[in-house]
Amino acid sequence: MTTQMEVLSLLKFKNRGLQRFLRSSLEFAAKAPQSDFEGLDQFQNYRESVIKAIQLFDRKLVDLATAMPEELKNLAFILQVKTYLDEETRLKREILTADATVQMLLREEGERLLGEIQKGKTYFEKLEKFKADTTNPPGETLDKTL
Repeated sequence: MTTQMEVLSLLKFKNRGLQRFLRSSLEFAAKAPQSDFEGLDQFQNYRESVIKAIQLFDRKLVDLATAMPEELKNLAFILQVKTYLDEETRLKREILTADATVQMLLREEGERLLGEIQKGKTYFEKLEKFKADTTNPPGETLDKTL
Protein backbone atom coordinates (compact mmCIF):
# COMPACT_ATOMS: atom_id res chain seq x y z
CA MET A 1 0.00 0.00 0.00
CA THR A 2 1.39 3.39 -0.96
CA THR A 3 1.79 6.17 1.54
CA GLN A 4 -0.99 8.11 -0.20
CA MET A 5 -3.35 5.17 0.09
CA GLU A 6 -2.42 4.72 3.75
CA VAL A 7 -3.16 8.37 4.50
CA LEU A 8 -6.50 8.26 2.69
CA SER A 9 -7.39 4.98 4.37
CA LEU A 10 -6.61 6.39 7.82
CA LEU A 11 -8.67 9.50 7.11
CA LYS A 12 -11.55 7.28 6.05
CA PHE A 13 -11.28 5.17 9.23
CA LYS A 14 -11.06 8.31 11.34
CA ASN A 15 -14.27 9.65 9.81
CA ARG A 16 -15.97 6.31 10.43
CA GLY A 17 -14.95 6.62 14.06
CA LEU A 18 -16.42 10.11 14.20
CA GLN A 19 -19.63 8.77 12.63
CA ARG A 20 -19.85 6.09 15.33
CA PHE A 21 -19.19 8.72 17.99
CA LEU A 22 -21.97 10.90 16.58
CA ARG A 23 -24.37 7.98 16.30
CA SER A 24 -23.77 7.02 19.94
CA SER A 25 -24.51 10.59 21.07
CA LEU A 26 -27.71 10.78 19.03
CA GLU A 27 -28.92 7.38 20.24
CA PHE A 28 -28.16 8.18 23.87
CA ALA A 29 -29.94 11.55 23.64
CA ALA A 30 -32.99 9.84 22.12
CA LYS A 31 -33.37 7.04 24.65
CA ALA A 32 -31.79 8.34 27.87
CA PRO A 33 -34.71 10.38 29.22
CA GLN A 34 -37.11 7.44 28.83
CA SER A 35 -34.72 4.99 30.49
CA ASP A 36 -33.70 7.12 33.49
CA PHE A 37 -30.28 7.50 31.89
CA GLU A 38 -29.59 3.78 32.12
CA GLY A 39 -26.49 3.01 30.11
CA LEU A 40 -24.65 6.25 30.91
CA ASP A 41 -21.52 4.33 31.92
CA GLN A 42 -21.55 2.23 28.75
CA PHE A 43 -22.11 5.38 26.70
CA GLN A 44 -19.11 7.08 28.29
CA ASN A 45 -16.90 3.98 27.95
CA TYR A 46 -17.81 3.54 24.30
CA ARG A 47 -17.02 7.16 23.54
CA GLU A 48 -13.67 6.91 25.32
CA SER A 49 -12.71 3.87 23.24
CA VAL A 50 -13.67 5.67 20.01
CA ILE A 51 -11.63 8.72 21.05
CA LYS A 52 -8.59 6.52 21.74
CA ALA A 53 -8.90 4.93 18.29
CA ILE A 54 -9.19 8.36 16.64
CA GLN A 55 -6.10 9.53 18.54
CA LEU A 56 -4.19 6.53 17.20
CA PHE A 57 -5.27 7.40 13.66
CA ASP A 58 -4.18 11.00 14.21
CA ARG A 59 -0.71 9.98 15.43
CA LYS A 60 -0.25 7.63 12.49
CA LEU A 61 -1.45 10.33 10.07
CA VAL A 62 1.07 12.82 11.44
CA ASP A 63 3.86 10.26 11.12
CA LEU A 64 2.90 9.41 7.54
CA ALA A 65 2.41 13.03 6.47
CA THR A 66 5.77 14.16 7.83
CA ALA A 67 7.58 11.20 6.24
CA MET A 68 5.78 11.48 2.89
CA PRO A 69 8.00 12.69 0.04
CA GLU A 70 6.93 16.00 -1.47
CA GLU A 71 6.47 14.48 -4.93
CA LEU A 72 3.62 12.34 -3.57
CA LYS A 73 1.76 15.43 -2.33
CA ASN A 74 0.23 16.21 -5.71
CA LEU A 75 -2.96 18.18 -6.39
CA ALA A 76 -5.19 15.12 -6.81
CA PHE A 77 -4.02 13.71 -3.49
CA ILE A 78 -4.44 17.05 -1.72
CA LEU A 79 -8.00 17.37 -3.05
CA GLN A 80 -8.83 13.89 -1.78
CA VAL A 81 -7.40 14.75 1.64
CA LYS A 82 -9.40 17.98 1.66
CA THR A 83 -12.61 16.03 0.97
CA TYR A 84 -11.96 13.81 3.99
CA LEU A 85 -11.03 16.80 6.15
CA ASP A 86 -14.20 18.65 5.13
CA GLU A 87 -16.22 15.58 6.12
CA GLU A 88 -14.35 15.45 9.43
CA THR A 89 -15.20 19.10 10.12
CA ARG A 90 -18.87 18.49 9.33
CA LEU A 91 -18.98 15.47 11.62
CA LYS A 92 -17.31 17.38 14.46
CA ARG A 93 -19.90 20.15 14.16
CA GLU A 94 -22.71 17.60 14.34
CA ILE A 95 -21.04 15.97 17.35
CA LEU A 96 -20.87 19.32 19.13
CA THR A 97 -24.58 19.88 18.50
CA ALA A 98 -25.51 16.36 19.65
CA ASP A 99 -23.29 16.65 22.72
CA ALA A 100 -24.88 19.98 23.65
CA THR A 101 -28.22 18.14 23.69
CA VAL A 102 -26.78 15.33 25.82
CA GLN A 103 -25.28 17.87 28.25
CA MET A 104 -28.61 19.68 28.51
CA LEU A 105 -30.42 16.40 29.22
CA LEU A 106 -27.88 15.45 31.88
CA ARG A 107 -28.11 18.90 33.48
CA GLU A 108 -31.92 18.68 33.55
CA GLU A 109 -31.76 15.20 35.08
CA GLY A 110 -29.28 16.44 37.68
CA GLU A 111 -31.59 19.30 38.61
CA ARG A 112 -34.53 16.91 38.84
CA LEU A 113 -32.57 14.57 41.10
CA LEU A 114 -31.48 17.46 43.31
CA GLY A 115 -35.13 18.45 43.66
CA GLU A 116 -36.01 14.88 44.66
CA ILE A 117 -33.21 14.86 47.21
CA GLN A 118 -34.39 18.17 48.63
CA LYS A 119 -37.96 16.85 48.90
CA GLY A 120 -36.67 13.78 50.72
CA LYS A 121 -34.59 15.90 53.06
CA THR A 122 -37.58 18.12 53.87
CA TYR A 123 -39.73 15.04 54.48
CA PHE A 124 -37.22 13.58 56.93
CA GLU A 125 -36.79 16.91 58.71
CA LYS A 126 -40.57 17.08 59.22
CA LEU A 127 -40.64 13.45 60.34
CA GLU A 128 -37.90 14.07 62.90
CA LYS A 129 -39.72 17.15 64.18
CA PHE A 130 -42.95 15.14 64.47
CA LYS A 131 -41.12 12.38 66.37
CA ALA A 132 -39.64 14.97 68.73
CA ASP A 133 -43.08 16.45 69.34
CA THR A 134 -44.61 13.05 70.16
CA THR A 135 -41.91 11.99 72.63
CA ASN A 136 -43.06 14.69 75.04
CA PRO A 137 -46.87 14.94 74.87
CA PRO A 138 -48.31 18.40 75.52
CA GLY A 139 -48.39 19.28 79.19
CA GLU A 140 -46.04 16.49 80.30
CA THR A 141 -43.06 18.78 80.49
CA LEU A 142 -45.11 21.26 82.48
CA ASP A 143 -46.25 18.47 84.86
CA LYS A 144 -42.66 17.44 85.51
CA THR A 145 -41.52 20.96 86.29
CA LEU A 146 -44.41 21.55 88.75
